[in-house]
Amino acid sequence: MPDRLVAVKRMSDQDRWGPILTLLAELIDALANEPAPVDLGPLTARIVALEAAVAALQVPPTPAVLLTQFAEALEAVVQAPPGKPASFTVTINAERNSQMAFQIVDSDTGRVASVTYVDALGFPTTDEGATVSFSSSDDAVLTVDASSGAVTPVAPGNAQVQASVTNSDGSSISGVPADVEVIAGAAASFSVSVA
Repeated sequence: MPDRLVAVKRMSDQDRWGPILTLLAELIDALANEPAPVDLGPLTARIVALEAAVAALQVPPTPAVLLTQFAEALEAVVQAPPGKPASFTVTINAERNSQMAFQIVDSDTGRVASVTYVDALGFPTTDEGATVSFSSSDDAVLTVDASSGAVTPVAPGNAQVQASVTNSDGSSISGVPADVEVIAGAAASFSVSVA
């Protein structure tokens, strides 16, 4: 927790503006503890409540002062170094179709799955010591090498490339699989019959 947030909470215990400063502290705390990706809806609602509470006082500290404190505390949270991975997304080096699935031709063997991580605040992060194991939701459509992530299409259809991830500290995290559509490629040869 940023030092500025600790200071704000300490002020709330000593000052007659306690309820407002407590609300300010809760705003930052809420952001710091949001699961990734950060949903700013609840945060926005609390900002509106903070502005309304300060405006109702009509005496110092002004809304500008408290909102500046909020902005400074928020900046401290945002500038903190990335945390450990809290979630991941599986991606594949392939084009996406209009339904946002990765599209692979059934004869294409050059595709590889990988994972991208975000921390608890939704910021990109890494974990060099994490272990990743890939799998397919339907081996009849495509197979995936568990360690390398190499994707091999088998037949036209839809499947997901899934991943199981364990951080270097031993904690397991969940993530978003990649939706894949395997499509038929052009015919390799054809014959013509003449009567």
